[in-house]
Amino acid sequence: MLRGNNVSALRTGFRNNNMAMRVSACACANWSGGIRGVFGQRALSISQSANSRRIGSPVNIRKFSTEHEPSDWDALNRDTTPRETPDAPETRTRHTNDAEADPLLDIAAAGTSLKARGRVDLTSPVNRKVVDMEIKWLKDPRALADRVARLLGAGNVALAAALVREAQKERMECSVAWNRLLEYCMESGRALAAFKFYHEMKKRGRKPTSRTYTIMLDGLSQAGKDAGLDPVKTALSIYRSISAPNSFVEQNIIHGNAMLKVCCYHTDLETLWQVAGELPEDGPNSPDPTTYSIILRAIYDAAQKDLAVESAPDTDRALARKAQSVTEGKRIWADVVYRWRKGQMELDNRLVSAMAKVLQGGSTDRDCYDVFALLNQTAGIPILAKKPPTEIRGRRAAGSRLQAGRFRESEEVEDVPFVDEGEQLYRPRAISKPEEEEEEENFDDLFNPVLPEDVSPPENGRTAEASGPKHIPVGNRELTLILQTCMEMTQALGAGKGYWQHLTQEDHPYKVEPDMGAYHEYLRLLRLARGSRLAAEVVRDQMVPAKVVSGTSFHIALSSCRRDRKNMNVLKHANELIRLMGEALVLPDSRVLEGYLDLIRTLERNPQSLVTLNGLDNANKASKKLGNLGRELQIALQKVAVEQLRPHVTKLATALEHGQVVPIGRRLPRNMLQQAVDGSLSVKVLIQYRGLMDNILKPEHATSVSKDERKALENESRELRKYSKAELEKKYAKMLVAPTPDQILEFKDRENADAAPEEVGDSHAEV
Repeated sequence: MLRGNNVSALRTGFRNNNMAMRVSACACANWSGGIRGVFGQRALSISQSANSRRIGSPVNIRKFSTEHEPSDWDALNRDTTPRETPDAPETRTRHTNDAEADPLLDIAAAGTSLKARGRVDLTSPVNRKVVDMEIKWLKDPRALADRVARLLGAGNVALAAALVREAQKERMECSVAWNRLLEYCMESGRALAAFKFYHEMKKRGRKPTSRTYTIMLDGLSQAGKDAGLDPVKTALSIYRSISAPNSFVEQNIIHGNAMLKVCCYHTDLETLWQVAGELPEDGPNSPDPTTYSIILRAIYDAAQKDLAVESAPDTDRALARKAQSVTEGKRIWADVVYRWRKGQMELDNRLVSAMAKVLQGGSTDRDCYDVFALLNQTAGIPILAKKPPTEIRGRRAAGSRLQAGRFRESEEVEDVPFVDEGEQLYRPRAISKPEEEEEEENFDDLFNPVLPEDVSPPENGRTAEASGPKHIPVGNRELTLILQTCMEMTQALGAGKGYWQHLTQEDHPYKVEPDMGAYHEYLRLLRLARGSRLAAEVVRDQMVPAKVVSGTSFHIALSSCRRDRKNMNVLKHANELIRLMGEALVLPDSRVLEGYLDLIRTLERNPQSLVTLNGLDNANKASKKLGNLGRELQIALQKVAVEQLRPHVTKLATALEHGQVVPIGRRLPRNMLQQAVDGSLSVKVLIQYRGLMDNILKPEHATSVSKDERKALENESRELRKYSKAELEKKYAKMLVAPTPDQILEFKDRENADAAPEEVGDSHAEV
C-alpha cells in the first residue's frame, strides 16, 4: 500500500455519493412500448419480404454469403411469433425495461436469455449456414479476431457475436475475438452489453485474459449514469475477481490503475482510497507515476465538484475545501518525492502536471508559488517569481475556526447561583472539550530541490542517462503551466514575461519551441498586463515567421490593445496587427475586425487623448482652430480605420458572395474549418464599417474630406448597403463562410513568393 499512513490521512470528509441512474419502468412504459411496437412492425415486414424472396428463388441452387439469408429455422420462429396488429393489443409483447429495446443489448443477452434470443431472431437474424462456412475458414485465432473486427466495423454485430459463440462451442482459441466484442460495446457506450458478453464468456468456460480485465475496467471508467449498472461497483467486482483463487491472471499495476481511473472519473474517493491502500509498497506492482497522477486528479476533481455546489467561491467552506485538497495533494507528493529520491520510481510530465493542477486549485499566492518550486524541483527551471509572505501556520479550514468559535461561546456560561431539589448549590456540568486536533503537518520543505543545483535539465525531447533521480524534460506543457500560474498569482505578470524570455529566447539545453497553445497563454498574460507592444511584437517576430498563428491569435492580441487604450502608441500596434492578419490568414477573423472597430469607437469618445495619439495625420493636430480640433481628429481617426479595414472588408464581401456557406456544426475538412469565418458576425462587421463611412460623409465633415475621397466612400457605401437587409442577416445566421478557390490560390501564391527570397538568401549564405 502507499507509504506510511497516507491512505487513512487522505480520507476526506466530503463524500460524493455514487448514484446509478436507474430509469423507472413506470415512467417510461408508454415510451418503451411505442418503440417496441416499431421494432415489431419492422421485424414483421422483414419476415414477409424474406419469405417472398424465398418463394421466388431458383431450386437446387445453394448460396453462401455473409449477407442475411433466411433459413427454415428462422421462418419457423417467425410463423410461431404472434403478429402485432392494432386489433389485437393483447398479443403485443410488453416490456418494462428500456434497455431491452437496444439491439446491441439484445444480441449480447441472446447467449443467456431466450427472450433476447427471440428478439434477435426477429430483428437481426443470422444464417446458420453462413456461420458454419465462416468457421471452417477461420481456424486461426488471429484470422477469427480480424474477421470479427471487420464485421463490427461494418455494423454486423449479430454475425460477429454468432462467430465468436460458435468458435467457443468448437473449443477454438477465441479470447482475442471476445475482447473485440467487449471493446466494441465499450466504445459504443454500451457498458451493460459489454458486461453481458463478459458474463457469457465466463459461463461458456472462457477465462478472461489480462487484456479482458483492462478493457472492462477502462470502459467502465467512461460509462455514464444511464449505463444500466453501477460502474464503480461493477468495476470493483471485476477487479476483485482478478485475484480470486480460480483466476489464471496475475494482478498487476495496470489493473490497479484502471480501477483507480474508474473511481476517479466517477468521483468515488472512498473506493479509491480502499484500492490504493491495497497496493504493495514496493516491487513491480507498487504505485507508478500513472497511479499517483490518477489519485491527484481525483483529489482535484472531487474538490471542484464540491466547490460547484457552493453558492460563492470565496466563502469559508469553499476556502476550506480548497485548502484541504492542497493538503491532500501534498501528502501524496511527499510519498512521490520519497520514492523518487530513493530511485524506486521515475517522474514523468503528467505526474508533475497533475500535482501542479492541485496547487493551482488552492486559494493563496503561496500555492501558486509552490507551482514554481515544484517545477524547479522536478525540471530544474529557476524560480523567477517573488516569494509571497509567510502565511500563518494554522491555514486550517475556516469551518474548523468557526467550530472553535462556537465552542468558546458555549463554554462561556453565565454563572447564576441557584439550588437544586436537595437544597444544594447547583453547579453545571463541565462541558467536555473536543479532542485536540493533531499537530498540523509541515510541508515547508516539500518542494526543495532533490538534485544538485549544477545538474541541468535534459534537452527538450530527451531524457537524462545518469542513474538515480532525473529531471523531467521541459516542454510546452510546463511552459503553459507556468504562464497560467502567473496569471492567477498576484504581482506575477512580470515573472511570466521573464519565464517566457528564459524558456523561449535564451540559449540553454531545455529551450522550448512554443506551440499555438503556449503562444495563446502568453498573449492572455500580456492582455492582463496591458502589453499591446509586446503582443504585437510576439505576433510579428515569433508567431507569423513560425506560421503558428490563427484568427484566435489576433483576437487575443488585439484585445491587449483594447485594454491598453491609454497608450499613445496603441493605434500603431492595432494597425500592425490588422496588417499582419491580412498577410497570415486567407480570410480575416470577424472577431478581430469587430474588436478593432470597438477600439476606434473607444478612442473617439475621448478627443483629448487623440492629440497625443500616434498614427494620425500630423496636419490635423496642427490646426489653428482649437474649437474644431477635436472633431478633425475624430474624422482623421475614422479615415485611418477605413483605410486599414478596406482590404479585409473586400475579402469578406467576396467570400459572402461567392464562397461556400455551411451551417455551424457540420463536419468539414480541417483546413476548410480553419479558414472559415462566422457569417453572421461578418455581416455585422460590414454594416458597422459602412456606418463608419457614412459618418465621415456627413455634411458637417465636408471640409475634412476631399472630393476624390468622398466619391470613393460613397461608391463603397452604396455597394455595402445590401448587407443591411433583414433577409441577408437571416441567410448567414449560424453559418460559416469559407473562402473562394481564387482567394485560397492567391494566398498560396503569396506564401510561395515570400518563401522564395528566404531560400535564395540561405543558398547565398552557404556559398
